[in-house]
Amino acid sequence: MGYGFYGWDHGDVREVTDEYRRGWTPCELYDALMDIWCEYTCAPRLRGQWSRENRTVGQCSITAFLAQDIFGGRVYGILRPGGNYHCYNVVGDCVFDLTSEQFGDEVLDYEGNPEQFREVHFAKEEKRQRYQFLKGELERRFGRRMMSVSGIMKKMILGTEGNIQDINHFLKVHSYAKLIGECEGLCARELRTLEIGAIVHDIACPLCREKYGNTNGRRQEEEGMTLVRRFFEGENLERDILERVVFLVGHHHTLTDIQGMDYQILVEADYLVNAGEGHYSEENIRGMLSKAFRTRTGKELLEGIYLGGK
Repeated sequence: MGYGFYGWDHGDVREVTDEYRRGWTPCELYDALMDIWCEYTCAPRLRGQWSRENRTVGQCSITAFLAQDIFGGRVYGILRPGGNYHCYNVVGDCVFDLTSEQFGDEVLDYEGNPEQFREVHFAKEEKRQRYQFLKGELERRFGRRMMSVSGIMKKMILGTEGNIQDINHFLKVHSYAKLIGECEGLCARELRTLEIGAIVHDIACPLCREKYGNTNGRRQEEEGMTLVRRFFEGENLERDILERVVFLVGHHHTLTDIQGMDYQILVEADYLVNAGEGHYSEENIRGMLSKAFRTRTGKELLEGIYLGGK
C-alpha cells in the first residue's frame, strides 16, 4: 500500500520514545493522526481551507515536532510565500513530510532549508496549545496508561508516613492550583503538569528537616529535583511532564524569571496556603501581591481571602 505524503518510502524510521511502545513508523503515525487532525489543530489563518478531504492543511509545525518527539531527528522548514515555514522531518538520511498532501501537485524543495526549533514556534501560545492537544489526543488513544493524578496523590499521601501537616499543605496547594489553572483556561496537559507539580512540590521537606533542621526554600529546591525523579521511578509518566515537574519543584521558591503559566500558578497557589498557615502580615501579603501575583484568579483569591477584597 502506498501513501500520499512525501517520504513515506524513504527508509526505515522507527519510534525511539517509550511513551507508546508500538514500534511506529511514519506511515503508522500518519494513519493515527488522520483521525486526530481537525479544524482546531489547524493553524487559525488556514482554517477556512481545512476540510475532511484535506486534513493536513495547517498542521505542519505541530505535526513535525510531534513526529520529532517520537522518531527523534530534526525539523526543517521550507519558506513559503508570506514568510511562514512549512515544517518537515529529517531522521538520519530519511526525509519525510507527513503534511505535504495539502499542497496537491506542487513540488516542494526539501534541500538546503533552515532548521526549525520548537522554542521559536511555540512562543506563539495558540500553536503551543494546538501541539499539546495533538500530543495529548495521540497519547490518550494510543499511549501507555499513564499514572493518574489521583494515583500520584495517593502515593504522596502514603509516602508522608502520617504527617498530617505535610498532607494538608500539599492538598490545599493542589486545590488552589487546580482552581486557578481551570479559571485561567489551561489546556488539559498543562493542567495535568500543574496538578502533579502541586502535589509533589514540597517532596523534600521531610529530608530537609532531618538533614538541615529546617525547610529552607532553596534547600527544598536543591534536594527536591532528585527526589521527584526517584518518586516516579518505575511509574508510567509522560517524559516531558516529568521533566517539567522536576523543573517546577526545583524552582517553586524562586520568584524571578518565572516562565510558564504552570510555574506562575504554582507560586501563587503555594503562597495562598503559606499565607494562612504562616499568619503572614498584611504588609507581606500586599508586597507579594504586587511582586509576584500575575493571574487574575490568583489576585482575586489573595485579595478576597486575606485583604477583605480590597
